[in-house]
Amino acid sequence: MKKFLFISTLVSGFIFQGQAQQDLTGRVLDSARKPLSFATVVLLQPTDSVMKYFGVTNDKGVYQIKRVKSGEYLMQFSFTGLKTTYKTINVPLENPDLGDQRLFLDPKALDEVIVEAELIPIKFKTDTIEYNANAFKTREGAAVEELLEQLPGVEVDREGNVKAQGEDVVKVLVDGKEFFGNDPKVATKNLPAKAIDKIQVLDRKTDQAVFTGIEDGERERTINLLLKADHKNGYFGEIKAGAGTNSSYTGEAKIYRFSDKIQAAVLGLQNNINQFGFTYKGNDTFGQNSKGINESFAAGLNLSLNKANGNRYFASFLGNNRKKNLLETASTQNFLETGDYNQTSTLVESERDRPNDIDFGVRHKIGDKQLIVIDGDITLGSNRTNSQTNSNANLGNMDLNTFINNTLNVADEFALVSNNSYSLKIKGDDLQFGLKFGINYTDNENALDWTNITSLFQPEITNTVHQLRTDRVDRLNATVIPTLTKKINNYWSTDLGVSISSNKRNLNREEGTFNDQNELIGIDIPDFSTLETTVKPTITLRRATTKSVVNFSLGASGTRFEKSLSNTIGESPEYLFFTPRLIYRNQYRSGRRIEFRYNTSANLPSPNQLFPIENNQNQVNLYQGNFDLRPEFNHNASFLWSVFDEFSFTSFFIRAMGNYTNHKINNVVTVNDQLIQTTTPVNTSGQTMLAFNAEFSAPIRSLGLNYSVSVLENWTNGITLVNGQENETKTFNHGLTMSFENRSKEKVRINFGGTINYTQYDFSIADIPDDNFFNISYFSTLRYTPTRRWNFTANANVTNFNAQSFDESVTIPLISASVSYGFLQAEKATVSINTFDLLNKYRGFQRISTGNFLSQTEWNTIGQYFMLTLAYRFR
Repeated sequence: MKKFLFISTLVSGFIFQGQAQQDLTGRVLDSARKPLSFATVVLLQPTDSVMKYFGVTNDKGVYQIKRVKSGEYLMQFSFTGLKTTYKTINVPLENPDLGDQRLFLDPKALDEVIVEAELIPIKFKTDTIEYNANAFKTREGAAVEELLEQLPGVEVDREGNVKAQGEDVVKVLVDGKEFFGNDPKVATKNLPAKAIDKIQVLDRKTDQAVFTGIEDGERERTINLLLKADHKNGYFGEIKAGAGTNSSYTGEAKIYRFSDKIQAAVLGLQNNINQFGFTYKGNDTFGQNSKGINESFAAGLNLSLNKANGNRYFASFLGNNRKKNLLETASTQNFLETGDYNQTSTLVESERDRPNDIDFGVRHKIGDKQLIVIDGDITLGSNRTNSQTNSNANLGNMDLNTFINNTLNVADEFALVSNNSYSLKIKGDDLQFGLKFGINYTDNENALDWTNITSLFQPEITNTVHQLRTDRVDRLNATVIPTLTKKINNYWSTDLGVSISSNKRNLNREEGTFNDQNELIGIDIPDFSTLETTVKPTITLRRATTKSVVNFSLGASGTRFEKSLSNTIGESPEYLFFTPRLIYRNQYRSGRRIEFRYNTSANLPSPNQLFPIENNQNQVNLYQGNFDLRPEFNHNASFLWSVFDEFSFTSFFIRAMGNYTNHKINNVVTVNDQLIQTTTPVNTSGQTMLAFNAEFSAPIRSLGLNYSVSVLENWTNGITLVNGQENETKTFNHGLTMSFENRSKEKVRINFGGTINYTQYDFSIADIPDDNFFNISYFSTLRYTPTRRWNFTANANVTNFNAQSFDESVTIPLISASVSYGFLQAEKATVSINTFDLLNKYRGFQRISTGNFLSQTEWNTIGQYFMLTLAYRFR
């Protein structure tokens, strides 16, 4: 089946190739006959001005447009600030060298912005690439995500993550303003493509760097969506509803209101097909089928007020209400110095989760010398979970223990995080004062009611325990960082600052056990608290030019760490760490950047890691904290090299990272004769992690394809202790992904490829003959839009887990498809038929190696359904 699918995909892709083709070339010059670099030369479809081919001039003003099919085209020459020129050509030409084309000053151009509404598909500015959305066709009802897939140099993966010029996009703005906080996929997956006029790709500076004029070396790859003028006046949106087999259903509503002063958006959805619409804590990935069967209700509200002087005030709300039913099985092979033993478990869980998130922010200037920045996040959440766990541990064919647990967990969460800053220009750009101040408050409460039935077989003992427990963990962290910045000259500047912080954390536990008369007997458990007081002076020396930044900081962190157990047992150790930091960033050519970062940090142990009271909720897997833990100290280094060739739209990206953690907190695992496991955290000598990621993408013009290759390497070396023996754990993960996509996506988009993941592991306490395992997955997407009204989509993903290190190989296919038809005026309405898991064989599956064990986990997820959906778009 899968071979047929991929052969069909390849053949259908080549159907659209094979016409007569010709390479075109020429030069673009200015009025003084000097070569123009980064001028765009575009072949447009004469009927609707949709871009068919394009080229970009090099530093000699030369362009090449390769493999142009026969036909008539409108040829467009454009450069920012110069008058756009057009000519009509018919391919093939007798002479494919079109010679020189001069561009003259445009009297309508002002401040490098062309005023008239010309359809220029791509513009290259100093630090921005701008795409004209009208030059790229999308189907009716398409979201911004589909528009981004059409843009040269922009990639969208199967989960909806976006890369632009080879680097991950971390923020999406709408008309330069924040949209639903820091979740870029809310915009790309919900805003309609037809509302977008321009798409800008840029490396965005921080607000402080823009205001102060002093480069701090921090940039974010950002997409800015500019709306069409007619979408800034009135309302627009979409309403969608669907129902299908197996009682499946979905419903969505999206309403937008944009103007120069106000941005407003309301989103809502409800479904039982494991679609969440936007991310939240605990569900931070799109496009991946989560565990269990989920019924979701979600709502979002975004408001932004923008003043004429540039001040803006914004807030957003994302609310979720989710019901989940989960059936999960797991099998684990645990390695000891004396051999190995196996554990199996089954989890049945019913969960009701209500996470709600409020983001807010202020950007307020006071005259030309003062700037106030406020960023905040409030989380309000509640959770109710009923679960039943059955587990078994055996040595060979002999059972040594079984465990049954029934738990009701009711949890409430409140969190407030606010990071703010104040900037003051004391003496213009030469002398400035900055103050960063932040607060982080959390209050989490868990009320548990559980019953355990534990059976041991040597000797035979069965014990039943019914317990209640309430855990309350709260944290209050406050930080103030005053900084004085002195500009030495046009290139050099220096900062002198100090960070003062206080971090108070409390863990309060109340617990009781029911006796044979069903009377609750309280257990005396002490309260636990920690207080971290840290002072960190820092001096920074910085050199910045238009292309490069060097930022070196030298700091020292002094911390007093107070730990107390019911105010009776306490310690107040003091720690001093030197914390240097280095940032080097060099945009040595347009589209080419190298970056190196090194920083150090100290991580103090959490209350749960320190709390020295045994947690016996799982009586065959006990946990006890370690009051004597000391902080970890991290060294982090990374190197990045990014190349994007605007002339060929080839991108190359390398990232190498390394981390060494001294006094790494790992676990001591003790397993007794009945295979009851006790885990305690302990400081080890250290842990090393190395990672390497390389990506390359380029067009294959002869085949009409773009291809992308990605390599991921990750190596970890750490130490755990098992039954008093030091266990050195080495894990080496390898990943290779290759994908292909057709270049012309006017009617057909084809994407296909595969991924290989290979894992090698070594546990020093065990001699394992098959110390590796791998899985291979194949994927394919086909979207065909023959007319404005019809659209066909098919997706396939097949993953094979081999039998190495495990009992058997497993193959899991997932095939989905849809067909839609647009009707009414301008295809405002769409009816579609969707199918998920066409073969009805999909399931959740995972294999991992960590610590001293191998584990395989399976879980239920949404199954096969067929659904009829009706959508209506309004404006």
